[in-house]
Amino acid sequence: MSIKKGVVQIPVEYVDLLSSCPAGLLLKDSLLVPRPSKRFKLLKIACKQGVARAYRVLKDWLRSKPTGEVKFYMENERSVVLTDGKLGFKYKTTFPVRRLNLPENIYVEPTPTAITLTEAIFRQASKEPELFLILTRWLKTYEPLIDPHRIQEIVEMFARDIEKAFMLLNRLEEKLNSVRRSYT
Repeated sequence: MSIKKGVVQIPVEYVDLLSSCPAGLLLKDSLLVPRPSKRFKLLKIACKQGVARAYRVLKDWLRSKPTGEVKFYMENERSVVLTDGKLGFKYKTTFPVRRLNLPENIYVEPTPTAITLTEAIFRQASKEPELFLILTRWLKTYEPLIDPHRIQEIVEMFARDIEKAFMLLNRLEEKLNSVRRSYT
């Protein structure tokens, strides 16, 4: 059972009282986790596996906090997030993510994409995460205007030849701009 609606108001003095017990301290420290769904997950871990286990999870999460460097995080068993700590994109995968030993994304609410990562695409994107983030931003901009298969084709090209992938993207952008100009 969980409480989902509303906000619980408590006196400040009660927070001090809560802080004197381990579960209360965890509740207070869970506020370091920006995403409410992950905060809830942490508290569920405490309920099922104990407060000490939840603190170990929290410590692991905080250790992998984004520093502005673009990197991958695990979102769930079949998706990853690429983020710089401010902006994040979510990608489906064709492989189980857990074996990658990525830190869990507790920091950003990711924007879903139409992109699916194979292991080959993930390996290349991991080598050049900044470029892959740029590619994703561009593709996300045009996502409503182009076929998802075309998006995937460009992403697959990224795994084989980054320069060609950006050339395809530039051609696509030129084509879309010429279509826009013809309507104005």
